[in-house]
Amino acid sequence: MRIRSVVVILLSVFWWIGHPVVALAADWSVVPAVTLRGEYDSNLNFSFGEKRSDYIVRLSPTTDYNYKSETLQLTGRLAWHAMHYFANSNVDKIDQNYSILSRYLTTPRLSLTFNGSYIVDSTLQEELTASGLIMTRTPREFIRATPGLAYNLTERAVLTWDYGYDQVNYQDPDFTDYYQHRTSLGLNYLMKNEKTTLRGNILGRMTKYPDIDNDYRILGTYAGVEHMFSENWSVSLMGGLNFAWYNFQTAVLDFSDFPFLVFVRQQEEKTFEVSPYFSLSTTRRWTNTSLDLGYSRDQSASAGGTVFEANRAYVALSHAYSEKLRGVLRGHLYLSESTGANSNYQSLVMSIAPELTYKLTEKLSVGSGYNLSWRQAEEKIRQSANRHLVWVFLNYSYPVHYQK
Repeated sequence: MRIRSVVVILLSVFWWIGHPVVALAADWSVVPAVTLRGEYDSNLNFSFGEKRSDYIVRLSPTTDYNYKSETLQLTGRLAWHAMHYFANSNVDKIDQNYSILSRYLTTPRLSLTFNGSYIVDSTLQEELTASGLIMTRTPREFIRATPGLAYNLTERAVLTWDYGYDQVNYQDPDFTDYYQHRTSLGLNYLMKNEKTTLRGNILGRMTKYPDIDNDYRILGTYAGVEHMFSENWSVSLMGGLNFAWYNFQTAVLDFSDFPFLVFVRQQEEKTFEVSPYFSLSTTRRWTNTSLDLGYSRDQSASAGGTVFEANRAYVALSHAYSEKLRGVLRGHLYLSESTGANSNYQSLVMSIAPELTYKLTEKLSVGSGYNLSWRQAEEKIRQSANRHLVWVFLNYSYPVHYQK
């Protein structure tokens, strides 16, 4: 399964990059950069019990690229993150992030799209973003391949379709690998005021945990609106329902031979549920300040072998104090609850993180930040923990831009 996924991504990427493009003008940029960052982490695994603190050094070379012509748009990232832990060098890792996003205009009305990613992460962040749950610093491998298309039915109506394949593998045997198929059909209609877009979407998603024979099928029906109040202020709102069918294995006691023998056997259980879907986001820009905030509720796969109802909220406030000094304040909230008959686990994670960045030159900048996180989980008992993360960094970038 893993080999097939990698082959699909590679073939798709090569096809998109190698496809002949006829264009009169093109604009491309490449931004290589390197970041050296020192950290202090008071709770490496964000654990409830045994807490380990450590000092960490990160070296992160990255390359962002962007290509745009009359028919092709291509963006992507190549990134590596080498981490050395002074007190826990056994968890030293080199994380990877390769991503590509492309859009190819085949006719004036039809464009083809592709979104592909390969990520190896061992910093707790990827799983937290995906499911709202905390895992250890074991590597998490994520593979994605999503081809799609967009067709202009009229000057105002656009029909979109895509198919996505995701696969997640964990190095730690305590976590359960899974893969996911999904497909969606959407319709966007721009109103005559040129500021309001009506949206409708039908989504089908199947998540499979082959090692434990659990699978989850979800049909989502959503509708919403996006409105531009001005060039600097936009709001997007989507809502709907998720219809979910769960097939999962549970352990039960078999008393058929009691009192001589009692067996533990696996029994398949099936459950159907209907749950709400909701997404709200807004972006506001001023001369020196910007604000991004949002909230969403959806169903997400997880490392625990089950699907969770995941609530996510975020806020990012950025302000430029001068041409060289900028500050950012970020906040996140994740509330996740297990679904189906196994609805007995709840996780809450909150964090707030201020950061300052100062540009020494056009290419060189320094900065420092602090993150305070708190988590609470409840299954049979309620547990809580906190985590302090402090960092300083030095970043150098060398953008290259070309037009023809």
